[in-house]
Amino acid sequence: MTTKFQVLLSLRDVVLQDAGGARTEPFSLDIHEAERLHMQCARDGWRDRLVQVVSGQTKPAQGSLLEVVPVLVQSDANLRATLDLNRSLADYLHSEDAPEFVWLEQRRRSLQVLVDLLGIAPADTRRPLKLQSAQTVTRYWVLRFLLSRAQLLIGSEIFRLDDAQIRAAMARRWPDLPGAVLVCAPREALPGPVDTTLHLDADGTARIERQDAAPSTAEA
Repeated sequence: MTTKFQVLLSLRDVVLQDAGGARTEPFSLDIHEAERLHMQCARDGWRDRLVQVVSGQTKPAQGSLLEVVPVLVQSDANLRATLDLNRSLADYLHSEDAPEFVWLEQRRRSLQVLVDLLGIAPADTRRPLKLQSAQTVTRYWVLRFLLSRAQLLIGSEIFRLDDAQIRAAMARRWPDLPGAVLVCAPREALPGPVDTTLHLDADGTARIERQDAAPSTAEA
């Protein structure tokens, strides 16, 4: 897959440094449209830093991030943080500030399948989130992620949720998510196959494993 699609973002000679000063070796990685990527990281600080770098929130300790084409990056953490508890799912789906949902007007069946998989009762789609259970609020957050039209989705929390219905919805939607997806979670949490895995070992060694190739050390 990675040789057939447009490059969205290009990390070049990037070094990540956590709060304690531990650094990775330099590595380079291209993120392609529709690609499924997995990050296996020995240090949470490196994982968090990579998410911040790819999201444009900060710069790497060394190297650069090049946006090859205009890219909308969306993370699960941001989708959770921006939930307005005074709104309902219906409000989100029809609001002007949620253009990623416009496509659903032509795909109502796809929406209903996801709502059913997540166990959201029809009546609950019209009730404000503040009147619903914590479990339902979490499932709304997951639904926003699964319906996003961002060119790059980053999941660092959502794939760690211990909820069978959420996992079923993830697995159902995984092949059809339109953008690239970067998963920062244990391998067993992956809902489907990936194209590329970035390994960051405890000693800072960076290795990139592609589906159609053997693992190799990431070169600067």
